[in-house]
Amino acid sequence: MHYFDQITTKDIMREIKRILTPNGYLIARVNSVDDINYGAGQGEKLEENFFFVEGYNKRFFTTQDAIKFFSIIGETKVKEAEC
Repeated sequence: MHYFDQITTKDIMREIKRILTPNGYLIARVNSVDDINYGAGQGEKLEENFFFVEGYNKRFFTTQDAIKFFSIIGETKVKEAEC
């Protein structure tokens, strides 16, 4: 999910929804906009929270972004954690 524009990310979510078993679970970990040590907010801005960094695209998610994209699949629970 970290390398795609919004349109492609939404398409990917719809495809995951299509192939996920009924009542199945998707567990995912995504880059946070708070991860400044890993490039959040750096590079050429392509979209909101989406940048061209060191030769490739990189997306960072707010809690609201995670809910927006993953709710395409179904019920969504989001928890931000520090690693």
